[in-house]
This record gives sequence, C-alpha cells and structure tokens, in this order.
Amino acid sequence: LDGAIEVDSETGAVTVTAFEGRTQAGRTRDSQSSYAQIGHVGSSTGMERVSATGQINVTGTELFFRGGNQSDGYAFAQLGHGGANSKGDFAGDIFATATTGGIQFLGGVETIYDGGSAGNYAQLGHGGYDADGTHSGNITVTAGVDAVGGFGLNFVAGNHLYSSVQLGHGGYNARSTDSADPQGFTGSISIDTVGDIFFTGGNGIDGSASANHNLSAHLGHGGYDADAVNSNTNFLSDPDWGHSGAIAVISTAGDIVFSAGGTGGTTNNTGRLHWAQLGHGGYAAGGNHHGDITVEATKGDVLIHAGGNSYDNDTDRYNYAQLGHGGTNDQGNFGLAGDTIKVTAGGEVGVRGGEGTHNFAMIGNGGYNSDGTHRGAIEIYANDTVAMDGSTIGGGVVVSGGSVDSGTAPNEAYAMIGHGGYGSSGDHEGSITVNAGEAGLDFDAGTGSFTFAMLGHGSAYSNGDQSGVISVET
Repeated sequence: LDGAIEVDSETGAVTVTAFEGRTQAGRTRDSQSSYAQIGHVGSSTGMERVSATGQINVTGTELFFRGGNQSDGYAFAQLGHGGANSKGDFAGDIFATATTGGIQFLGGVETIYDGGSAGNYAQLGHGGYDADGTHSGNITVTAGVDAVGGFGLNFVAGNHLYSSVQLGHGGYNARSTDSADPQGFTGSISIDTVGDIFFTGGNGIDGSASANHNLSAHLGHGGYDADAVNSNTNFLSDPDWGHSGAIAVISTAGDIVFSAGGTGGTTNNTGRLHWAQLGHGGYAAGGNHHGDITVEATKGDVLIHAGGNSYDNDTDRYNYAQLGHGGTNDQGNFGLAGDTIKVTAGGEVGVRGGEGTHNFAMIGNGGYNSDGTHRGAIEIYANDTVAMDGSTIGGGVVVSGGSVDSGTAPNEAYAMIGHGGYGSSGDHEGSITVNAGEAGLDFDAGTGSFTFAMLGHGSAYSNGDQSGVISVET
C-alpha cells in the first residue's frame, strides 16, 4: 500500500475514537477489533504480510484519539500505518498539528469491568499491538494549549490489559523483522507545544491480582517486549540492531511530566508494569537503542515520577519512570559515545522513586536489570525563572528514592541521574553536568532496601567500569 494521507480541518477539531461498546452498564458490548485509524492497513489477523508507505499530515484546532471502551479487545485509535496484529514494513513521515488547542491520546477506559479482553490502545506512530515489521519515518508534533486542561500534549494509558499509549513507532510485542541487515524502528521525534506535556501510566480496575496489565505511557520507539529483531537475539554481540532517532521535546510555557501509574493500593488499582518513559526501548525491549534526547520546559518543571504500590500478587511492581534509552529487564547497549541527554527547566528538575518494589525513576540510559554498555553525556539545567515582580520561581534539582506506602517500605525504588541502574552491569561512561540554580540540590535516599538517591553511573549490584567527569554548580 502506498500513498500520502492529508487531513486538514482549519477551523475545527479532529476526533478519532474507537467504538464505545456499552450504552448502559452491563449491556451491549461491541465486537472484537473495532478501531478508528488515520493510516494504511488497519486491524489484521496477522497471517498476511502487508507493507505500507506514505506521508501522513493531520491538522486541526485540536486532535483527540481514544482507544475503545468496554470492548472485546483490540479496539484501538491510531495515527500511523499498521494496526493491531498487522505484519509488514510501515514507513513515512507523520505530521500532527493542533493549531490552537492540544493533542490528546487516551488508552481505552472502562467504567465497569465486565471481563472484556485486551489491547485497547492509542498510538501516534507506525506499528501497533503485536505489529511486527521494520517501521520508520520522522514524527513532528506541534500543539498550542487546551482551553480546559491547559495541556499541549496529553497521553494517558487506560485501565484494562495492555491499554497503553505511545508516541513513536512500535507497540506492545511489536518486533522488527529478522534479517542480516540492521533492524529496529527509526526516525526522529520532534515535539513543540505551548502547554503542558503529560505522559501518565494507568491504573487497573479489573480486580485481578495476577495479571500484568502493562498500562504504559511511552514517548519513543519500542514498547513492551518490542525487541529490535523478531527473535531473542543476544543484542550485546549484535551492535547494529536497535531503535534509534533523535528526540526533542519542548514546552514553551508549561511543565513536562512523565509519571508512572499504579497510584494507590486497593482492588480498584490493580496490576503492574504501569510505566512511563521518554526514550527508545521500554519494558523488556532488547536492542542497542540510541539518539540524542533534548527536553526543555522553558518556564516550567521537568518531573520524572515513578508510580505507586498497586494491588498485585507479585511483589515486583515495575511501575517505573525514566528519561533515557532502555527500561526494565532490557538487554543491549544504550546510547552512543557522541549522544547527549540534555534537560532544561525554568523551574525544578525532579526525579522521584515510587511506593512499590522496583518503582525506580531515573534520567539516564539503562534501567533496572538492563545489562550493557551505556554511554553519552548528561546535562541538567534547572534555571531560576524570574517573575514579573522580581521574585525567583522554582529552580533546583530534586532526586529522591521511594517512600513508605501504607506501612510497607518499598525495595529498590531508587532515583538517580546517570547511566546504569540497579543490577545493570556493564561499562557506563559519559560526563554529567548539573546546574541547579539558586534552589540547589536536594537528595533524599527514601526508605526501604536499596532505595537510594544517586548522581553518577552504575548503582547497586552493577558490575563494570564507570567513567566520566561530574560537574555540579549551584
């Protein structure tokens, strides 16, 4: 399939939502795989291989995409080629523009759980749920500010199995094709908004304490178990395979917040793997991921916050938040020697661990149990913003480990600025520069076992050589 797609609504909003199944509580549910999409291919059985190319350009006063409600599964909303269970190579640049308002992508949200299936996601990018192939193309997003919510960009995961949201190529269990050529999802991602930028993990509602819900919010290529090839290759010995492309995220007047889900610990907040990430990779997404990352909240805060102690039989929550390539249980070499992660805020740069086990937060390449050689410079600038009355607003760098939730101390819910992470062995290198302004640095280890705050490479139970100059100015 080949051909450009252009949608231009100069004076109105563009709304794309998958079918809402229930008209009344406990009644009428829609059929499986109802979806709404701007892009080629669509939902597939996965048996046929269909490739697609072509630029996609969508413009409206505001853009709204939402995965399906209360469906039998795979009721997705997508701006990009591919779709749930599609197989093929999808390529083409994507331009998404909200001329005055915001852009919002929501995973499927159920008000009452009735045993529905999985995969009600929302995505801006090529691929989709279990959409194997080599996906590529630059993504450019421009937005103003939502008149009600104040956001420029708002990506919120849903509340039932695999109802994730993503801005980037890939998706849940979406893997590149397996060949002798370099593989992975590629393309730059450029975001420029006036309002706030929110990526928020979800909270499960199905009452199950034994399901990995994976209600993730991801800005970057990859996804859950989205390896760079369609096999469990040893990426440490195959340096060419990985997801790549520069990422630039700018809000000129708002905050930039990545917060994992699982906040609370009741049966109305179930499951685990409710992560939030800015960078290529994701949970168990192997490969050698790389590319510069530039994040700027010109007049606001940049906050990377892990999630809560959600209700689950497994004590390992993994409701983590990260700004960098990698993730949890990834294997590969993340970042190149010439790459830079640069974070600038007019207010605070905050990195905070969560309230459950393995609910870490970090700025850097690596993650929890993510072996490999992780490289690149890290620059953090928390500038003091001067208000009209001459007073100083914000500033400072805050790094704090996880805290006690309901009397139970979290384990390994650390917070750090640097490459590596708990149990992430390998040689990690690159300079670290921190300018914290008048507010200075605030490091708090938190409570629990191996719940620490750190500036530097490595971490507990991480073997290897760590190198790079660390410069701090306040």
